[in-house]
Amino acid sequence: MAKPKSKQAVSREVVSLTPTPSSETNQWKTYDNKQIGVSIQYPADWSMTKSQDGEMMAGIDLQGMQGEVHLAWGTGFGGSCDEEHLANIQIYGEMTQSCRTIDDDGKENWNQIYKELPNTSFGARAIAYTPANVNQETILKILSTLRFTNQNQPSKSTRTNPDLKTYTSPLGISFGYLQNQGAQTISVKESGNKICLTSDAQDNSCLKGQYVEVFQKSANDSLDEAIKKQFLTNYSEKDCFVSRDYPYTNLNYPNSYEMAIISFPKNSDSSVPWWKNADKCPAPYTTGGGVAYFLQDKDHPNKLLFFKIGQYGIMSENNLVWNQTVIIN
Repeated sequence: MAKPKSKQAVSREVVSLTPTPSSETNQWKTYDNKQIGVSIQYPADWSMTKSQDGEMMAGIDLQGMQGEVHLAWGTGFGGSCDEEHLANIQIYGEMTQSCRTIDDDGKENWNQIYKELPNTSFGARAIAYTPANVNQETILKILSTLRFTNQNQPSKSTRTNPDLKTYTSPLGISFGYLQNQGAQTISVKESGNKICLTSDAQDNSCLKGQYVEVFQKSANDSLDEAIKKQFLTNYSEKDCFVSRDYPYTNLNYPNSYEMAIISFPKNSDSSVPWWKNADKCPAPYTTGGGVAYFLQDKDHPNKLLFFKIGQYGIMSENNLVWNQTVIIN
């Protein structure tokens, strides 16, 4: 579910998908996966193929003259979205966010449409081919037929799963993770103030894994003040700044937790990547193409956490990624 390359921002309006009348879809085909609890309709002249991304994600790919719609379920969803590309979208009866972009060739992309289902995580993305203003109608009609049929089933708990491990650090945090992630076995390594989750036994520097760093801070400093003091002292606010406009709307924490990122002015030169200006900010603490953010628990204000996640998820229980389960003591 990676975000395609695009250059043009789009307005952040709310797009409401009105259910397509049955008179328009009675000749359409239907894909219905009762095990996952997902169904969708698509035009009769469109093709449908099943897809498999390793052992952690599966789905279907729909394609026609007007564009593409891709559905996926499993683990490993993630990625960031430039703030100017965030768009609200009303789908499956509730408001959610997507990453809406327009490519240089005029294609319109709807990415990172996520939902938690009782037994798995779900993601959708769609592309309206050029001319997008003509083909968008068909794409949105297809998305409007998306249904989730197992919503009343109780969530499948993994608390009795022998793969579920709890790691407690002397740094004053704990979290849960599933040791076996498909074909990969996750191990936890702690060195200094860094706790690393990796599937590579030789990854001692956590170059291939995900990690959290635990820093001490003054209890009197706000989250923004602590980040500025510890990471941005020698940087101009014109180049690097603390922002609460983070793109990770699918990461949910208790009300006492606060998130922030180090951000930068986005590059307006279409000949270079939008994240180019991140080079002026402290690496790896600046949010660019992958998930990276700071976290504080206002009930334990003497600690400042930094998560470096990247573009995939290491799962814990109840369809949460491990970094959502962190408890700060």
